[in-house]
Amino acid sequence: MSDDADTSRTVRVFISYSHDSDEHRANVLGLAQELRRAGVDAWIDQFVEANPPLSWPLWMNEQIEQSDFVLVVMTETYERRFMNRESPGLGLGVRWEGAIITDALYRAVSDRVKFIPIVVRPSDSVYIPPPLRLTTWYDIGTIHNRHLEPLLRHLLNQPAVVPEPVGPVIALEPAGSVREAEDSQRVIAAALARAKAGDRNGARADLEALLDGVPKETAAAAAYNLGLLWQEEDAYSNSITAYQRAIELLPGSPTAEAAINNLQIILQVMNAHYGPEGPVYAARQWLQLIHDGAIRRAWELVYRDTRLALVQAWIIANESHPSLQGVDRDDLASKLSQAKPTHVLSRAFLATQLNEFENAFQAYDDETWGAAEKPRRFGLDLELVILMMTGGGAIIWEPGAAAPAIQLVMKREAGGWYVASFLPEIMVPGWPPTSRPLPGLKKQED
Repeated sequence: MSDDADTSRTVRVFISYSHDSDEHRANVLGLAQELRRAGVDAWIDQFVEANPPLSWPLWMNEQIEQSDFVLVVMTETYERRFMNRESPGLGLGVRWEGAIITDALYRAVSDRVKFIPIVVRPSDSVYIPPPLRLTTWYDIGTIHNRHLEPLLRHLLNQPAVVPEPVGPVIALEPAGSVREAEDSQRVIAAALARAKAGDRNGARADLEALLDGVPKETAAAAAYNLGLLWQEEDAYSNSITAYQRAIELLPGSPTAEAAINNLQIILQVMNAHYGPEGPVYAARQWLQLIHDGAIRRAWELVYRDTRLALVQAWIIANESHPSLQGVDRDDLASKLSQAKPTHVLSRAFLATQLNEFENAFQAYDDETWGAAEKPRRFGLDLELVILMMTGGGAIIWEPGAAAPAIQLVMKREAGGWYVASFLPEIMVPGWPPTSRPLPGLKKQED
């Protein structure tokens, strides 16, 4: 047993999981009971369901704060809800816990790992979200095929391997390591200069060549700078991978600390882009409303100038219809373009508009389409959201990509995001309505 092991106090653990199925609930319950029998004070929501708390979110927060460790049981459903990609109204417990966990990770001041990902099968490890990928995960198996020893050693601080006592320092002959390190540092400096000169692909290739077969200090520095280059391009997945490599190579070093700080910045940016207050979430919500046929709610989430331009185009296309004869088209356009139109023609107009939206976006499926990873911002209040069939993940989209894509220009106003266009342009009301390019579009695409 480790000299540092503390068996004088009981370790408290909270288990966070999604209610995927009765079988999964039973498996998690069995895990909690097995941990308790092993001396761990494990808690799950099933222990208090017979006498539920007044506020489940408050109870969850208290459980997380009072626990020494939080075991996060990762499944595809849990990951979808944790990352706020679930349909509205589903998985609220996991969403609350995910928000609490993410906030706790941002504010963490201790080096001790509190949130531990676990899976019941190794294949579920792909669903561990970015905020939890920085630590070790455990495969615990199922009720009849359980293997808890590695996890219990972690929870109880009883390592399987104990280090030998440190002996006297031995004298070694000088070698060429100093010169090799200096040469590697020169390669890193040259790669950064190459990136600054515009050859970012070549710079990344030079840094990637230093990730293996060199001293750990050099490889960690190369990985960190590779992460910086990817971060500058908003390529979050590649940047996270590079920073994780730097942390793994040289844990506790200044390089690792800098990588951890940058990872926290990336997570904040990703939350602003993908989170409930961001443009990607708003775009996906709007497309889901169209998929559900909820045109009146979807119409409210269209930007006001865009609503007016769409109404004007409809009036022009139907100007010979008897219902529009003798009608002041400016007055009609003003009334139909309201967020909640009540004009007698609003039903006909919205039915036509829904049909056009459904035809345009019929391929979209919230479960299999994901957002392009790189944010494409145009000023402070415009962002182009690009969605493609990715299996629900994030991708790096570039102009000219062959796969089908949906491009929605989102505009931020009054604290919310609205659909401003269905192409990378701005719709301009008028008779007829026109459009203009997004500000700085050519520079963004280049």
